[in-house]
Amino acid sequence: MNLAIRDIRHHLGRFILTSIGLGLLLGVVMSMGGIYRGLFADALAVLSFTKADIWVVQQDTNGPFAESSRIPEDIKYRIRAVPGVAEASPLSFQTIQIERSARPFRFFLIGYDLNGLGGPPAIIAGRGIRQKHYEMVVAQAMKMGLGEKIHLGLHDYTVVGITGKVVSSGGDPAAYVSLADAQDIQFKKDNDAIRNDRQRIGATLSALPSLSPSQAELLTRQVAAITQSTRTVNTVVAKLAPGADLKEVQGRISRWN
Repeated sequence: MNLAIRDIRHHLGRFILTSIGLGLLLGVVMSMGGIYRGLFADALAVLSFTKADIWVVQQDTNGPFAESSRIPEDIKYRIRAVPGVAEASPLSFQTIQIERSARPFRFFLIGYDLNGLGGPPAIIAGRGIRQKHYEMVVAQAMKMGLGEKIHLGLHDYTVVGITGKVVSSGGDPAAYVSLADAQDIQFKKDNDAIRNDRQRIGATLSALPSLSPSQAELLTRQVAAITQSTRTVNTVVAKLAPGADLKEVQGRISRWN
């Protein structure tokens, strides 16, 4: 011990530099660990807050986060009928970038069934969404105030609540709207696109010699109504009943075409 003290006294500068170096090294290691845990938690935020046991996505895709996934909304009824499933809810996800205050404004929009899974985890200001249309809850990181309006798709949406730190796997802050609103924003076409689609479909059907003009007109309206439907979602999440076998439920659903 005495030798160590004498060595420090004779080489005080070297001892101080070594201590500073070790301190910086430990600080960097601890910072990297904290950053990693933070990134890991952010990447799994939506998954964690949804609290679902099963995520059903489009066949042969890695959706809904890694790639696009689109499935009919009414598949939720088939999933609810599977033995062992207690609850099933459709969800819609999309990344949106608009101009706000003359600057790019990017966020992750989540559409959920107001009576189902996948809604905002906690409201720290304001209230949750009560109406089926034109209300939204935003993450605190979006820096939007209660009552503020934002234009998405064809309509304006009012911020009625603020939730905590919820981000997408890419780090974009999240916002919540009703499933019906999210479907309109993501899938509903504007009036010009609808009119062009009808004209295109009508021209194609009118050229068929097997159809009379009245039949072609009727069929045009029916086909246009199908192509304009927004009843599509990106995933359906399910919660299992107590005691249900996860692999058995997964096997039943994965066998569907």
